[in-house]
Amino acid sequence: MSGLGRVVRAGVGRRWVQTIVMSLTTLLAVGASVLAVGLLAASSAPFRNAFERLQGAHLAADFNPTLVTPQQLTAATVDGASAGSDSDASSTTQASP
Repeated sequence: MSGLGRVVRAGVGRRWVQTIVMSLTTLLAVGASVLAVGLLAASSAPFRNAFERLQGAHLAADFNPTLVTPQQLTAATVDGASAGSDSDASSTTQASP
């Protein structure tokens, strides 16, 4: 056994309460870090799943048919956008005439 090993064992033998406290403190710090990383990973999962399901960031809009006519909707165009029907729209937008 090396000299350093003997010194460490002697120190642990003399100061066993401090050794236990430091060991528990280190264990709790590592556990808190693992928990924090797990929570960060879990909290981003719903957003990642939604973007994967929609294949990117998309906007879904529902229009109130009492306020907007179908002719107004077809006349309104945006470059790069296409009209479609999605029954799972999560955003609701009301257009005023």
